[in-house]
Amino acid sequence: MNVKQRRFFYLSLCLFFLLSAPLLLFYASGRIFQFSERKFTKTGVCVVDSYPRNADIYINGELTKKRTPAKISNLRPGEYNLEIKKTGYQNWRKNLNIYANYTTFAENIYLFKNKPKLTALTPAVDLQESVMSPDGQFLAFLVTTEKNTNLYLKKLSDGSTNITTLPAKVEQLKWWGENLFAEKQSGGVPDYLFITPSSSTIKGLSEISSLKFTSLISGKNHTLWGLGENNIYQINPSENSINKFSPEKFDDLSFQNDLIFALQSSETATNLKSINTNNQEEKNVFSLPKGNYSFEKLNDQSFLVKGKNFFYLCQAGAENPCQEIDHKMTAAQLSPDKKKLLYFNEFELWIYELKTQENALLVRSAETISQAFWLINSDYILINFNNNHLIAQETDQRSTINYHELFLTNGQVAAIPPTINGQLLFSLKNDQKQQNGLYSLKY
Repeated sequence: MNVKQRRFFYLSLCLFFLLSAPLLLFYASGRIFQFSERKFTKTGVCVVDSYPRNADIYINGELTKKRTPAKISNLRPGEYNLEIKKTGYQNWRKNLNIYANYTTFAENIYLFKNKPKLTALTPAVDLQESVMSPDGQFLAFLVTTEKNTNLYLKKLSDGSTNITTLPAKVEQLKWWGENLFAEKQSGGVPDYLFITPSSSTIKGLSEISSLKFTSLISGKNHTLWGLGENNIYQINPSENSINKFSPEKFDDLSFQNDLIFALQSSETATNLKSINTNNQEEKNVFSLPKGNYSFEKLNDQSFLVKGKNFFYLCQAGAENPCQEIDHKMTAAQLSPDKKKLLYFNEFELWIYELKTQENALLVRSAETISQAFWLINSDYILINFNNNHLIAQETDQRSTINYHELFLTNGQVAAIPPTINGQLLFSLKNDQKQQNGLYSLKY
């Protein structure tokens, strides 16, 4: 190469650098040149992730070269159709808006299997009621035969089962530490059974006291509290002891941390009071319109006070302890991150944001909503329509809401919260293909 050629090559490289450097700088800063408009335009970013990962990413129907998790840069502002596909799983799709100098996230995408694995966990039995232990290790359920009622305690890790025969039919099965208690009917007046599954020991509350109790709840450190003839009592079944806690009359009670919350009626209102179990200090918390109310505990900090066509969400220790929500409600559940309240009635399902106190209608259906609870974190919920149709639905309300078929029966199905490691438990009755019993669905 002679001197002229080297000089030409050197000048060409300099010219290329001078021309391309601004373009590279613009591109690196999130700008692209739009030839149709003959100008540089700012771009946006989309961050995509899914479970399971390594799923294909489609944008506007075209397969990209990236798989989840991925960061897709230099997208022109506008609406894009994003679709996530993986062999063996149901597709996920949504229209998302991309904005200049802004990152749009689609990270909490759960891909559900096309054919969830169904496994029978029991022989043919007719489950009456079931409840998961607080630690998620055990499932307790009732099975009634012509002769008796049995309490089954199944350890979920290895499937081992302990069976205790009960002396009477019971309902409202609840955990109390490692033990359980349940309500039984005796001459039209409620009585309670205390059950220790490890030793198959059963004791009736009527063996400890002749008082008629209308409510029984578990408290801190496995204590038991009851409402007997409108007075609050602390109950210790192992020691056969019962102690009156407050001389005042109340209508219902709930327990949160060290506090008992109780409803007390007056001539003009229904008052919500708190009583400290350590020093019996009593405080007025909130005044409700006079009426009939009941408690529903959500967790150690939060509970509901339920009226006929509205309810209050109450949080222990909050500056404004009770927030009125003007909807009729069948049941409710607080999200795992404690930021949202899921509640539903016969045909509608709502999500309430605790921080903003805003409601969002997620479902309005012609089918009856029989059950609903959080399925995966705060991103998906499980809905049981007509007691025979289980679907998973996302809570992301940007454009189309994705829902996924999990199980459909011509019989009756009752899902059991919470789900554990992608496994949904439910009881099944009167299905034409499957026997009655307890099932696991790996979704």
